[in-house]
Amino acid sequence: MARQGATLDQLFDRPYRPGSTFGPRISPIRRWGMLCVLFLLVGVIFTYWYLTDSKRVKGMAEDYLSKLTGGRVEVRSATLSIFEGLRLDGITIHASDPKDLPDSRLFYAETFLVKYNPQSILSGRLEATQIIAMDPQVFLCEDLDHGRWNWQRVSREEKPPSKTPPGPRMKFPEILLRNVQINYSRIRGGKLLHEKGLMEIEGALRPDPDNPDALSFRVQSRGEVEAIGPAVEGKFDMDTRELVASLKHFKFGKDIEVMLPEQVRTWWMEHGLAGSLDIPAFYIKPGSGEVKSKFRIETDLKNVTLSMAPEEWLSREEGGRLAAMRRSVAFMKAAGMDSLGAIGQIETLFNPSPLELEKVAGRFIFTDEGIDIDNVSGWVEKNPFHISGRIEGYSAQAAAT
Repeated sequence: MARQGATLDQLFDRPYRPGSTFGPRISPIRRWGMLCVLFLLVGVIFTYWYLTDSKRVKGMAEDYLSKLTGGRVEVRSATLSIFEGLRLDGITIHASDPKDLPDSRLFYAETFLVKYNPQSILSGRLEATQIIAMDPQVFLCEDLDHGRWNWQRVSREEKPPSKTPPGPRMKFPEILLRNVQINYSRIRGGKLLHEKGLMEIEGALRPDPDNPDALSFRVQSRGEVEAIGPAVEGKFDMDTRELVASLKHFKFGKDIEVMLPEQVRTWWMEHGLAGSLDIPAFYIKPGSGEVKSKFRIETDLKNVTLSMAPEEWLSREEGGRLAAMRRSVAFMKAAGMDSLGAIGQIETLFNPSPLELEKVAGRFIFTDEGIDIDNVSGWVEKNPFHISGRIEGYSAQAAAT
């Protein structure tokens, strides 16, 4: 009888066979390696949860934006993820004073998309390299009683002097503005006036390579008067609040009134300015405390129309006679002698009308001390004129040369 050959399973000496009482033996190195991998995965999950915690990221964002802007910042929610990066929602910036003031709010944006330095997140201090602001709103309010803007009440945190060398300066990120609305209003006696202005802009702010505390900016605006508004380019110093800029392709109206100091804006409005102008030099340094604001604004007029009130072009004797006549007319009206309107008709005959200037071109230089007139030409009653000089102030009675 033939002998049956050995099977493949019988050719190998196996320590473990199916149905055996004991399982396969795992080496200590493999066992400790699996434990290390487990602890590593748990650590990665815990670290990711800690770094992306919404409360922690929200606090870091509020602290960073407060130091960056100098105002009080509130963030509604913050989301940090590997795929979307850092997203902030509901960003509001207030002045440092209480919230209940009508002009306390300075800025609001529905969304910030932030590119950041990953090492800063690990250290617990956010450091952004780029901020994209989606549909933000800027609220500029001018206090007519004190001659100040609400944004002048914010101030960056100043470190007390110490013997230790100061640390590195805070780096400003690149800021991209998308569909920004600038809302302009005025306040008098603690109450907002009904008159408002609106301007829409697109632009960018970048750190100035020559000054670490300054931002260079370029803005293209879309105003209420013109579909494509003026272009603005310049620099803004975050420490001194000095603004140096140039403005092109303006038409005098609500679009440019928003940017001008009160004295300049009022003077132009009183003189009925209408037409196009450029501002090649625009400098403003806000005051603080008893120090008054300083500004220098050079305006190049391009065939505009102006009007001069009689008080400005009449001589002193003529002005005195006109004032005496007006007092006499007012006395006769108060005595009831103008029942038939004859006194009023006589008054209209003696009241001089404003002087209309047409096709005016040249340069007006406005400072906090007065107005310089540089090679201004135009036409008055079909007669050409060409003048240069200076006005010592902004009132109709200011001395002029």
